[in-house]
Order: sequence, then structure tokens, then C-alpha cells
Amino acid sequence: MEQTLVITEKPSVAQNIAKVLGANKRHDGYLFGNGWIVSWCVGHLVELAEPEDYDSTYKKWAKEDLPILLSKWKYNVFTATKKQFTVIKKLMAKDDISDLVYRVLVFACCDEVVSGELPKGKITPLAYILLSNPVRVSAAGTFAYFERNGVEVKVISGDTPLTVSEAAQEAGIKNAERCVDARMLNTSEDIDQVMREYTVFGRVTPEQKREFVRSLKAQGHTVAMTGDGVNDILALKDADCSVAMASGSEAAAHVAQMVLLDSDFSCMPDVVMEGRRVVNNIQNSSSLFLVKNIFSFFLALFSALLSITYPLEPKQLFLISFFLIGVPAFFLAFLRNKAEIKEHFLSNILFRSLPAGVTDVIVVLAVVFLGKWQNISSDEIATAATALLVMVSAIVLIQVCRPFRPVKVGICILCFAGVAAGSYYFPTLFGLVKMSGSCLLLLIPVMGGSDTAVVDPDKRREMAGRLVSKAVFAKIAWLNCAKSIT
Repeated sequence: MEQTLVITEKPSVAQNIAKVLGANKRHDGYLFGNGWIVSWCVGHLVELAEPEDYDSTYKKWAKEDLPILLSKWKYNVFTATKKQFTVIKKLMAKDDISDLVYRVLVFACCDEVVSGELPKGKITPLAYILLSNPVRVSAAGTFAYFERNGVEVKVISGDTPLTVSEAAQEAGIKNAERCVDARMLNTSEDIDQVMREYTVFGRVTPEQKREFVRSLKAQGHTVAMTGDGVNDILALKDADCSVAMASGSEAAAHVAQMVLLDSDFSCMPDVVMEGRRVVNNIQNSSSLFLVKNIFSFFLALFSALLSITYPLEPKQLFLISFFLIGVPAFFLAFLRNKAEIKEHFLSNILFRSLPAGVTDVIVVLAVVFLGKWQNISSDEIATAATALLVMVSAIVLIQVCRPFRPVKVGICILCFAGVAAGSYYFPTLFGLVKMSGSCLLLLIPVMGGSDTAVVDPDKRREMAGRLVSKAVFAKIAWLNCAKSIT
């Protein structure tokens, strides 16, 4: 049968609690019965180890050696209470112990008026209430998820460091045994050091919580803060992302950027996944739209500066806008996307769309000037420019859809089929005409460098080298084409 172990401060308290619980059988060092085991500590069983027990150099130290921050505390058992310490240690290791009770709340009455201080007269206990903070079953899985995703968890509390450390270890938090008492921290340098080396922080004041957040941010971390009390408000305001519990303080809920209505932290992985889906899908959709915007802006600017007619008509651009931008962006916005968010939102979009937009401008202007030189009609030039824009837009769409999944492959096939069907069956509707042999030859050198429309941020130098080599290839190919025409 499973039993619950209650550890009290002294034997008299243990006897009173055992009487209430029905633990009437006595053994050497504890009382038991009715599924309960009640033992006692006889005051303090252990004391903190002396400085020299950690390192002989600590026996004599100077002010310059402070602060002395320990990764793990050591304890020495009192000789007078060693027997009782051994009893409790054996009880805690018993296989049939299902719960350990560390705190007891006593309801009592007295003949004095209570004003906040402990009464000096006789106190009569009325009831003993055993307190425990069970860790939710989902806690370990939640913290393991954040650890796998590179999130370092810090536990900040006003309770004693050892109590918080025990709870953190039970929750499965990595390095939870590395705890420190915040009352030892006097300077910002001390805070910076312990934030790098420790995981659990006890006896933390509201002002220190804010200093902890600021220290982590100063070290280059993105800081998320969770809390539910008024003591957390200062830290919540300074954190990059603040999360409060609906069951907590109303003031904390108003300050926080996010409130968990069910007060269940285990939903945070789903929150992260939803955030990744929204941000990544907006990046993908924005990249598609921004390519057209960059192209339209610069082409209009160069057309005005060079005094040339804008080479494309709205119905030709509609073919690209509908099948290669609007339709894929609509479907991509609903897909699940668990990819980790890297770099910054704006830079990610620009690295995808700016090269493609500039490529569009270059290839269209190249076709316009080469077409005029070869006396090719404006309608054929516009059709050739549309074909090049389709090719560049298709490359951008393929890049946005990586890594491929069956749904993304289906979206690409649907969009490419739409462009092909519209161009073949409804050429007049989209302003397309049949191109002559000379016009088709103009596309060869320009198409040779079209795969540089998208720049991978991790391979910029390699892409720059490919762009130069393809430009040389395009020039040689065009000269050969021009020679064959003449």
C-alpha cells in the first residue's frame, strides 16, 4: 500500500499531526498508520558546509574574492541528530512512499488579539492542513519541448532556493540543481554572472526580476517572461514577450502581451507553433507580392528616366499576378509551417524578393532594348517580357515552397498549369502574340541567368560568382545569336 510521508520540525508537532491522521503506531524515529508516516527533524538536522569544505583557499579569503558563487551547496550532518537524519533518509527512499509533504499550515486560536505578530500567550491548535504543490503531468514534456528548440529556462521565485530547485527538478528543468539565493546579489556584475551560470533563483524581489530580464537582454537573448502576480509586473513590462495567467493578478494580465485563459502553460508549444505558422506564411506570401511591387516601381522609374514606353499592359501582368502570386499566396497562408523563425522579418522578405524584382527589371529592359535594335514589334517584345516574368516568378514560387511537401507540389503544379492554359487557350485575353524566330533568339541569353533571381542568404558569395559567370555566358550566347541572325 502506498503511504504519504510527513516531515515536521520537531517531535511535538509530529505527535499532534499523527493523532489527527490516525498514525498511532510508533517506531524508532517516526509514527505510522492509516497510510501515513510522520517523522520529525529535531530542529535542524544539517548545516551548511564550511567554506574550506569546498576549497581550501576559501578558509582565508579577502574582500576581493567576493562574491563566492557555488554551483552546488554542500551540507554537514549534525553529530547529535545523525541518527534521526538516517531515519528520514531511509523513509524518503522507501518504495511505497508516494508523496512527500514538506509544509504544514496550522489553524489555531488564542486569547489575544492578533495584530500580525506571533501571540505570546497560549495557542491552541485547531487543525493541521498539509500543503503540497504537485507538478502537472504535462510540465516535463513542455520544458523538454523548449529545450529541444534551444530555449533556456530560468526559474525565478520569492521562495527559498532549495524549495524552488526541488520543484524545478521534479518538473524536468535542465540544470535545476544549480540554484542561488538572490539576496547575495548586490551589483549588476553579480547578476550578469549568475544569469549565465545558474538556472534557479530564490528570494528574488520584484526589482531584481526586472534586473534579471534586462541582464539577459543585454547579453543578446530574446527574453520571454511568465508570471501571474503583482510582483512580476516590472519584469513582464521589460520582457520581449510577456505571458500571464488568467487565474492570477488582474494587473499582471493587463500588462502582459498574452494571457493564458485556462492558466495552463502546457499550451505554449501550440502557441509557438501557431506563431511560426503565421510569421513564416506571411513571409512567404509577402515575398511573392513584393517581387511584383519592386519590379513595377523600378521599371516605371527607368521608363520615365529613359523616355521609353512602359513595355507591359495590365492584362499581361494579370496573368502573373493571378496564377503566380495571388493563388499560391492564398493557399500557402493556410498551410502548417513549423520551421524555426530565423533572422529578422523584413530582411528575410527582402533577401527573397529584392533579387527577383531587380532581375525582372534587368531582363525586361534587356529584351526591350535588344528588340528595338532588331526592329521587333512592340507586341512581340511585350510577349517576350511576359514570358521572362513568368519564368522568374516561377523560380521565386519554387523557392518559397521549399522544403517541398505534397500539398506544396500540388500548388506549384496548379499554378503552372493555369499559366500554360491561359497562355495557350486565351492568348488574346492576356495580350499575348506569337513570337518570331528573332524574338525567340533574344530570350536565350537572358534566360541563361534567370536562376539567380533568388539569393540564398547563406550562399551569397557563391551566388554572386554564378551571377558573374552567367552574365559572361549570356553575352557570348547573345553575340552568337546575333551573328546567326545577320
